[in-house]
Amino acid sequence: MNIQEATHLTLYTGNNGKRQCTGNCPGCLLTEKGEKLTKFYQGNITQIYEALEMLPKLEEVHILGNPDFSVDTDFCNQAAKVFISKGKKVMFSTSGLGGIKKLEALFEGLDPKYVKYIGFSVDSVNQDTSDLLKGRKNSLKEIGQQIEYCQKLGINVRIQPTLWEVNQNDYREIIDFFYSKYGVKWYTFHTGSFVGVPDNSSDICKHIKPDVWCDIVKDLQEIGTRENLVVRVPKTFVTEEEYEQYCKEYIPYCLINRRKYCTLWLDTAIRGAVCTLLGETGIKRQSKGCPVIPQLMGKELYAEFTGTNEWISSSGRKYFATCCFYRCL
Repeated sequence: MNIQEATHLTLYTGNNGKRQCTGNCPGCLLTEKGEKLTKFYQGNITQIYEALEMLPKLEEVHILGNPDFSVDTDFCNQAAKVFISKGKKVMFSTSGLGGIKKLEALFEGLDPKYVKYIGFSVDSVNQDTSDLLKGRKNSLKEIGQQIEYCQKLGINVRIQPTLWEVNQNDYREIIDFFYSKYGVKWYTFHTGSFVGVPDNSSDICKHIKPDVWCDIVKDLQEIGTRENLVVRVPKTFVTEEEYEQYCKEYIPYCLINRRKYCTLWLDTAIRGAVCTLLGETGIKRQSKGCPVIPQLMGKELYAEFTGTNEWISSSGRKYFATCCFYRCL
């Protein structure tokens, strides 16, 4: 694996000896799969310096715990200090668990101008739906307080919802709520298929149907243009008309971005993947075509595909699964 050209790194620092993340999201696979990680893996500062040597062109690092920084806040802070001391920008993601005290510990001693953003994973502004998808109580009021805390430090905030059938109609309310109340102008939406659907969570986390998702993507793009917001959303599916263009673009698009992006896990040894999705899912690379799609849609939706990546709606219209990163990086 050649990662020396990579400028953007996603870094999993470890689970700090915990069985899972501080969250308990029923739709998350990140604590279960990866590049053959040991059961309780945890990185160390020496590995941070090793990662810097491995990536001579590195510009920025998305520092994850497993995957929330609240899993091991102190180590994420120490890692960030090392990267910043070398002139690299850092980014973080969180569900907001742990409150402002965790944020204070994370940002202690960090120069805010080197923190590109912090993303808050909020799947609904309905508290009951939010708690359902996080697997535990997670106060929206406290998340709002954390957003205000970050804004006072001058740190950019983005909202990162994951949409399933249960919350597929909540995206407008999410944007309206955080824009009107906190002035947040950056939103990155994921489909539930981003890294897969756990079989034991299928009752809660049903993947959005391709035709519905295409309509949502179109609406989100229009909202972003109309409201002058940054709204990033993976296509995940394309229409038959768009598929021909996708076939021409996705291989060169993938190859170009493989050189820019990489993912590392700080295990007993540093493990890595050029394609984040392949690394996170454990799916084997194939010599031809992308093996990731549409295997990540969950068994229920995957069973509806008539071909390798073809799905037909009730009206007879064809849709095709695409890489989640296509036109989204």
